[in-house]
Amino acid sequence: MGLVVANSVGLSGLVAPKPDVQIFTVDGTWTKPPGCTRVYMEVIGGGGSGGGCTGGPGTGAGSGGGGGAAMARGIYPAESLPVTLTVDVAVAVAGGAAETSGAVGNPSSVQGSDFVLFAYGGSGGAGGSGSAQTGGGGGGGTGGAPGGSSTSAYGYGGGVPNSLGGALTGGAGLGGYGACGGHYNQAGYCAEFGGAGGAGSGAASTTGQDGGSSIFGAGAGGGGAGGGGMTGGDGGVWSSYAAGGGVVNAIPGNDGNSRSYGCGDGGSGGNLSGGAASHGGDGGAPGGGGGGGGIHTGAHAKASGGPGGRGEVRIYSW
Repeated sequence: MGLVVANSVGLSGLVAPKPDVQIFTVDGTWTKPPGCTRVYMEVIGGGGSGGGCTGGPGTGAGSGGGGGAAMARGIYPAESLPVTLTVDVAVAVAGGAAETSGAVGNPSSVQGSDFVLFAYGGSGGAGGSGSAQTGGGGGGGTGGAPGGSSTSAYGYGGGVPNSLGGALTGGAGLGGYGACGGHYNQAGYCAEFGGAGGAGSGAASTTGQDGGSSIFGAGAGGGGAGGGGMTGGDGGVWSSYAAGGGVVNAIPGNDGNSRSYGCGDGGSGGNLSGGAASHGGDGGAPGGGGGGGGIHTGAHAKASGGPGGRGEVRIYSW
């Protein structure tokens, strides 16, 4: 019969049962499979959407990119879990309309008797209204949602738990903390399990900045181009700790990459446009932040921000 190699659960490859895999992209109920001993869960929130942009004459600022969602995960003894668990999956949020901020992404969760695992969504990017705008903060893990305000030096705060001592102090996120969004002319900050921070917009005559990235959480949206700035920012990505690296700016912005594993990437910000409105790109699923709308010259339709990517829950048992 040849060699038999033991697998990670201590059973031979010839007799080990196949793991039960249930992927939820909408709300549902998980039922514990008979005979399983271990259960592994991944919970990903929804991405924040990008802000909408002002209209002509093309001399103002673009819009901020939406923050990426957090991933929360854990492995549990099957005997300690209820027979059924309620699964709530974040639905996608629409991009900000003209001159309005994007929406905060919804949380995803798995809950039951004496059990809860949450992952929060990213914050929306600020809408362009003639002055430079900030990017949305990244979503936090089970601890809490992203901050809802910005300071003069930083973008929207990332979600708690905050290892940096303050939700609006700027900087990258460690552990489950969502990274802060970038201020205008500033890239979004990066995170570990929390969502990445959305990029700040381009001010007048400057380019939009790149969205932050996250090693385990979702990437954030790029900022929209300011008047005369020509280009929006690139989207941030999953599995990275450097801003940008995802889809590049365009008219309109490009949509972030979606994945059946890990998390989605952020959409890119819209470029300066002399014709049609330059909307931000959609956030990739699950959890990517939407790109900010780019400003345009002339009396054209105002650009909206890109929607945030929906959430997802994955449950593996064996």
